Amino acid sequence: MRQGYTLTDSPNPHIARGKQIVRAHPEVREYFGPHAATGVWILGVVGLHPWYDPRYFIPLGGMIMGNSMTSVALGAERLHSGLLGSSAEVEGALMLGATPADAARPFVKHAFGAAVLPTVNSMMGMGIVFLPGMMTGQILAGAEPVEAVKYQILIMGLIMGATTAGTALAVQVACRHLFDTRERLRLDRIRGL
Repeated sequence: MRQGYTLTDSPNPHIARGKQIVRAHPEVREYFGPHAATGVWILGVVGLHPWYDPRYFIPLGGMIMGNSMTSVALGAERLHSGLLGSSAEVEGALMLGATPADAARPFVKHAFGAAVLPTVNSMMGMGIVFLPGMMTGQILAGAEPVEAVKYQILIMGLIMGATTAGTALAVQVACRHLFDTRERLRLDRIRGL
């Protein structure tokens, strides 16, 4: 018989051990990344304990980060191209007394909408038009289809949350960077990217 194992009737005996590990190694909190919701979903919805187990964390984190990076890049590009193409309109609004946030608002909205649209479209077709890779892989590996669907819903929710939060933050930061302290649109900062 192996030493160090305890038989228990608890449905999840690893919660206390996970808390001990986090107290002993606070640096593992860094693996939650910029989105605290990732940790909530992994711990609460799926019930993965320990949450930092590489067989769960690496694929889930990779899918979330990969999808949100694409949306962030698309949002920043749309904002830059919109402001660059309509710089006269933005500068005219600034001359009439608009704040940089007011002058850039239509371009920020357009950039955000364009960035999250691919994720929204993939959520609409999931399970009807196509079967996503994670769900298909689990079913082919022998998992119950209901469990595979639960994981796919989890990952799509996490991707949507990360995409929305990451894109909103990136577009707002990029927009602030493109105006100086004297509330001027800095086209040289756009062209320099």
